Amino acid sequence: MLTVGLTYILVVSVVYGLFILGLFGIVTQIIDIVWLRVLLFALAFLFGAANVYSFFSRSDPFVSISEENKKRFVQQIRTRLYAQTRLPGLLAATALIALLASLIELPCTAGFPVIWNAILAGHGAGPAVYFPLLGLYLLMYILDEVIVVLLMTVTMKKLFVNQTIGRSLKLVSGLLMVYLAIVLLMGADYFNNTTWVVGGSAAVVILAAALALILKNRRGER
Repeated sequence: MLTVGLTYILVVSVVYGLFILGLFGIVTQIIDIVWLRVLLFALAFLFGAANVYSFFSRSDPFVSISEENKKRFVQQIRTRLYAQTRLPGLLAATALIALLASLIELPCTAGFPVIWNAILAGHGAGPAVYFPLLGLYLLMYILDEVIVVLLMTVTMKKLFVNQTIGRSLKLVSGLLMVYLAIVLLMGADYFNNTTWVVGGSAAVVILAAALALILKNRRGER
């Protein structure tokens, strides 16, 4: 279980890391061009707004899988994994599933790599700075999945994130994406300013989490 879980996480990390790295090459070339920076803002804002809308829309129309389709999808994955009787085949199947999951997952978080790359490009980050920060970014990206895999390996129990938590995370990430997109649009003086980026982001996360908790209690959700 641990081997399969870590294989899945490794493939997801590689795919997401290559996606971020490719974006950096593009953003570096266009960050100083005003109308292209506006385009970056629009993309990041769109992804953020979609996540916020998904929180308030009970149907979750954006980058979501319905409960019915999710159960069928999980059952199909289970069938294919159980069909593998040897570890190499099991790991190959896991890697393929991780690849497909990564492609589905990218639209949920694509706004953050755009903004993050724009900030680093604005600072003129070279390879010696960029790659360690990319490693830290990916570590934070997979940290929750590593914790889940370790807990499942130790307890031998299934762990799921319910819809209420999923929607709350969308609200937090969506509002944060919208805020950072606005900072990006305001120009280098703002997205290179630690107070605006770090302090403002922390404030948005706290306020968004508080709002999600208040609305959750008012709806009587678990």
